[in-house]
Amino acid sequence: MGTEFRQRASLKEKLATHYHSRNFTVPPQSATKGGLSMTGVMVVTLFLEGVFILLPGLYRAQAEGEEARTGWFGEGYWLALLVVVFTWVETVWNWWRTYYDVANYVRKETKQTYFGQTMETPPGWKSCPTCQVDAPPRSHHCNHCGHCILKRDHHCFFTGSCIGFYNQRHFVMFCVYVIWGCMLALYLQLSYLNLSLPIAETFYTYIAPVTIVQFLTGNLSLWTFLLLIHVYATVVFMCVAIFFLTWQLVIIIRGQTSYEAWKMIRIYDTGLWGNITSVFGSPVWSWALLFAPLMLPMGGDGVKWNIKAKPDKGH
Repeated sequence: MGTEFRQRASLKEKLATHYHSRNFTVPPQSATKGGLSMTGVMVVTLFLEGVFILLPGLYRAQAEGEEARTGWFGEGYWLALLVVVFTWVETVWNWWRTYYDVANYVRKETKQTYFGQTMETPPGWKSCPTCQVDAPPRSHHCNHCGHCILKRDHHCFFTGSCIGFYNQRHFVMFCVYVIWGCMLALYLQLSYLNLSLPIAETFYTYIAPVTIVQFLTGNLSLWTFLLLIHVYATVVFMCVAIFFLTWQLVIIIRGQTSYEAWKMIRIYDTGLWGNITSVFGSPVWSWALLFAPLMLPMGGDGVKWNIKAKPDKGH
């Protein structure tokens, strides 16, 4: 009878069974690939657009009438090009430092450095059944990376890595340069569009729904439509970076990770100065991170943490 029923099952029943048996959870690898693809596409297209389309178009227009004095591209072109290239290099370099986070991995040697003579899990540490290692305080296992991460904050799909003790400062600088790069890109994009589509006269065209209608009715060229779409994508990319940068600065100032903030844990707060230097290192050399994501000394090792003593009652 069971065989007869399966043979006579309708197409609707088959589709319903298939639907209910499917797993709609996004695989970790797919989420990471999606975030990396978005970041890669935006970083590459903004650079190529700025260097080969926007800057030449803007400065070529500026050079009209003053070619004999300033050259083909107009005054200031090479400085603007240098700023764009520098911004792109810093963005990619900080992304790489964030992505290549192997220094954050908790290894068997991590415990041996401090508790080499004991086989038991040290006080305050936790045993990870997946990694088969003992992990120090503030470490957590990441299912996406497959490792326990020192001072794990979160897994970032845009960098394809966990943000932890050794790469948090590079992630912060990556967000800074993404924001600055998007602001620069928006300035160039809108300045370029303003040449053929004056913002003061046709500001409504820059509204997304109107842009689509204008393109479908033939009032916008394909190139202008694509550039406007790129403007919207740039705004979204910048807003995402602003959100992450703001959140990172908040938890750094409070001496927390994202997990600790959600759980309202604040036992590692060493004061504003101590919290900042714990992430960025000594100000003697940490200022250099503004210009290059160098492998500078850290303010600690990500294993030992001072716990803030609870105040006595009545004090």
